[in-house]
Amino acid sequence: MELVTSTFHNKVATNPFDDVLVERVFLFGQYIFFTYICFIIIKKTLKMDLVKIPTKTKKFNFQFTPESELRGQNLRNFVFAGNALFTVLNENTGNYVTFKVKKHKEDEVWFVTVLHGHNYVNIGTCFSDKKFKVKRDGHLNVEDQKVKVFTWFLDTFFNNQDKYPMVRVYHHGRCGACHKTLTTPESIKSGIGPVCGGKKRIK
Repeated sequence: MELVTSTFHNKVATNPFDDVLVERVFLFGQYIFFTYICFIIIKKTLKMDLVKIPTKTKKFNFQFTPESELRGQNLRNFVFAGNALFTVLNENTGNYVTFKVKKHKEDEVWFVTVLHGHNYVNIGTCFSDKKFKVKRDGHLNVEDQKVKVFTWFLDTFFNNQDKYPMVRVYHHGRCGACHKTLTTPESIKSGIGPVCGGKKRIK
């Protein structure tokens, strides 16, 4: 009887199915671990490259049209035209932020404000080299997501727009220089009125 019991325990201890199960569990654990590591690396990379655009869970007050989208050189000209009002939208998430960039009357300085609640809040200044400097004692500090969005917009997106097709920039139907309502097809496309753009008015 003792011999039979001993033989039974030996068979159980050396059961090949147990070894296969342990090996599969071990390999599955390794797969989960490496998948998690890859996810963290990709997430950090995307976070550095494409900043998250914050928003409240509300719809636009009006619908942007394709004609009011700014791209390429039109966007670059519009932002620093002198009195620009525009919205940056991430189509993948529906998140958006609205900015104003207004030039000083005499100096090559642009003041940047962002729509925060129902008011526009000053977040910093751009200089002749188009570099953005955050306002230190402002209502929104450098860690605020809206401030990060404008920094990313100017430093990364501004000159590499084709790399981010999901990011759209729209003007609000007003000239980026004088802020008057845009009425001609060309001015709606460029965001700059015919007079401010050095063109003759269409009669």
